[in-house]
Amino acid sequence: MEEKTKPQEVVQENHVDKNNASKVWEDLSNKYDVKNATFDDIVDIANSLYEAGEISGKEVALMTFDYERATNDLKQRFGGASSEFSMFVTEANENGKRNWIEEFKERANKQFGFGNLIGHSNNLNIYNILQKLDN
Repeated sequence: MEEKTKPQEVVQENHVDKNNASKVWEDLSNKYDVKNATFDDIVDIANSLYEAGEISGKEVALMTFDYERATNDLKQRFGGASSEFSMFVTEANENGKRNWIEEFKERANKQFGFGNLIGHSNNLNIYNILQKLDN
């Protein structure tokens, strides 16, 4: 009688080196000033943290949603929107740089004011991630 063997279960483990994880935070903190960064800088930060296993896909999505593109789309779709209309809560400087810590803090506060506790929590989480990168 032939003995049947069970197929081996293959488990892929995520082996993120704790030292590399700490290093990615340090490297990004040295490379970027999150209080004076462009949206492209934030996209690079989010992608780097995600690739290092430090943040989730949801956090990447929250950090990299393009508010400027969404603002422009809304202005095109709804002709009555003021040219001053913006989905951003804070102002960028003439080079397109803004204080992203303040931006996400104010987004969180705005969502709390609307009674949107999930939006508040999500934005507060990104605020905390950016705080960790503040020099």
